[in-house]
Amino acid sequence: MVHQGTGDVEEISPGCWVLKLPLPFPVEVVNCYLIEGNGEACLVDCGLHTSKALAHFQAALRMIGIAPGDISTIVVTHYHPDHLGMAGTIQSMTGARIVMSSSEYEMLGHNWYDPGSNADRAIHQMLEQSGMPRSLIARLHAQRVRLGSHIDPVQEVTAVNEGDAIIVGRRRLQAIITPGHSPGHLCLFEAETGLFWVGDHLLPRITPNIGLFPLSNPQPLGSYLTSLEKVSQLPVKLAFPAHGEPFEDVRGRVEELILHHQRRLHTLLSLMTRRGSTPYTLSQKLFGKNLPDQARRFALAETLAHLEHLVAEGQAEKAQENGLVRYRNVAAAGRERRIAGRANS
Repeated sequence: MVHQGTGDVEEISPGCWVLKLPLPFPVEVVNCYLIEGNGEACLVDCGLHTSKALAHFQAALRMIGIAPGDISTIVVTHYHPDHLGMAGTIQSMTGARIVMSSSEYEMLGHNWYDPGSNADRAIHQMLEQSGMPRSLIARLHAQRVRLGSHIDPVQEVTAVNEGDAIIVGRRRLQAIITPGHSPGHLCLFEAETGLFWVGDHLLPRITPNIGLFPLSNPQPLGSYLTSLEKVSQLPVKLAFPAHGEPFEDVRGRVEELILHHQRRLHTLLSLMTRRGSTPYTLSQKLFGKNLPDQARRFALAETLAHLEHLVAEGQAEKAQENGLVRYRNVAAAGRERRIAGRANS
């Protein structure tokens, strides 16, 4: 392994290097991958645009011995800042095309980090209706605006769909669309080698955040569970995640993740009160109250995704009163109505 400051550069498979770029988040690095094929290279994910991350990226290329102009394709697995952030700068350095899935590309048009945009107002409304305190909403808004300064605008994007081939020299990478963590999350599978670049779809030690966000997939958990089943059928020999180390047992990890979400759904049903519970209250019961601000936002988004899945499955009901959304356990609510009916008869 070649050590590069606090980040590492390692050839983890013939012609494939991992570049561990630093992040100013609790998850301290993002794994970006450089795939080389006969003098041509593809970069998978770009890191957040900070001066530290850019210096690491440039040093990594020198260590590997690849010139910026050798990179012909930049694949962004999804639009989240630690994956998209530096894409525009790297595109300017290399002249490479940027590739995203069609549905993920559409997310770029919402201007998530611009104050006063439709997306900004929709996020504010969702947080407020979920019962989040206004002081926390204000702090999260300020943090989101600051984060936007670390995300490059991109000039041109090539959109791909399920099964499309991304050619890197003699290597053929197949686009596998895995909605859930984001609406059009993109994985890459190389059938010849069994290598699988999974972004944030599968992580070996932590569970990917499956959150509900406005102007996005209204059923992210259902989509994620379907995507898990799909990738479990691929003949994967080695998976390369965006956070954590490469791992072999994709089917085993899929089973663990499905069980995790089944248990969370069951727990949520048990936590709902007779009157109905706000998503923010339920998120605190699930994840605790002593969390950093951003973690509280992720906890709420994950809670909402599970609540909406329960509604879609007919296990919970949703109502709005006095500007707040509340969810109730359908079975418990039904028992309460039957008891009230007998009392009145």
